[in-house]
Amino acid sequence: MNLTGLAVEELERGMVLATPGWLRPATVLDVRLHAVRYLRRPLRHNITVTFHTGSAEVEGRLLLLDRDEVPPGEAAWAQVRLAAPVAAVNGDRFVIRDPNDTLGGGRVVDTQARRHRRFHAATIDKLEAMERGSPGEVVLMAVAASEPVTLRELASGLDLAAAEVRGAVEATIESGDLLALDGQPLTEGSLLFSAAGLAALTDRMTDALAEYHRQSPLRRGMPREELRSRLRLDSRAFDQLVALWAGRGDVKEAGGSVSHPEHEPRPDADQQKRARELLAALRAQPFSPPAPKDEDDLLSYLEDRGDIVWVDEGIVFASEAYREMVERVVAHLKERQTVTLAQVRDLLGTSRKYAQALLENMDQERITRRVGDERVLRGGVNR
Repeated sequence: MNLTGLAVEELERGMVLATPGWLRPATVLDVRLHAVRYLRRPLRHNITVTFHTGSAEVEGRLLLLDRDEVPPGEAAWAQVRLAAPVAAVNGDRFVIRDPNDTLGGGRVVDTQARRHRRFHAATIDKLEAMERGSPGEVVLMAVAASEPVTLRELASGLDLAAAEVRGAVEATIESGDLLALDGQPLTEGSLLFSAAGLAALTDRMTDALAEYHRQSPLRRGMPREELRSRLRLDSRAFDQLVALWAGRGDVKEAGGSVSHPEHEPRPDADQQKRARELLAALRAQPFSPPAPKDEDDLLSYLEDRGDIVWVDEGIVFASEAYREMVERVVAHLKERQTVTLAQVRDLLGTSRKYAQALLENMDQERITRRVGDERVLRGGVNR
């Protein structure tokens, strides 16, 4: 434990002196437990024990992971949850006692353990591998348990020297079992994935996109934020993964959406007919178009094709009409420097609703900006 700033009278039994940041206090430990031979009865699941390691002595609860009881002289995988933190590293020896007897002992396998399901084969396999594993195997299992994880986070959660962790990570990347999302050179903030974990996540991404394309065949792709949410990733990991997938040809990315590389919106005959009818209606009343029906997918398809400009809820212009309106407003501004909502309404011969929607859209597109009740061109009249 970090003793920086402690007075002598504050020192307690079990404290150790360590390099800052290397040793984290442990309250949940996975252990390989051996029951002593002279026990009068087997060790049972969920009993209260006193845990001893080094000079530390802390009360805790013993949870058996692969059996309901441990007969005298036999071994089991267990987790010890302590009432107070201890200083321990993987491989440390320990002893457990009750008020009358020594019950058993063994070796610590993981000092930063998570809660486990009992009788879970994958958990037992992982613990066995960690007990006998090389630094590379330990690193790979630690990454797989909480990926994506930064090199810094990985090093702080393992009882290995930082240089040993980095070396093991670099070797495992070279073997192809690990991947740093941002490539080389490896930094403290590099996000790490196991090859198996990345393959599984890629499958989930592919399935999510396939389902989205089935449900919304006219849309160009799934919005990035929706895909990120479905994959339960933070923004940094998601951005790096999309870049990786796009670079490998697993996805296409355009206009804030992500799609399968072979996906192209393809309207059926009925949808093509409705699209032609909608465009004809918009062009018949270019500056005061009728409100489109509730066909968001068809509108998104036409917007992606560049046939329409969707400026507000219920207000859609044909693209050529929108361009003409913008050109008229910009020409007025270059001549007069300012324009009001009423002037735009009269200039276009339309209603206040459409003039206001157009001006707000031009503000959003950074063509104009509002000054009181007037608009001016951004960057001045010589835009």
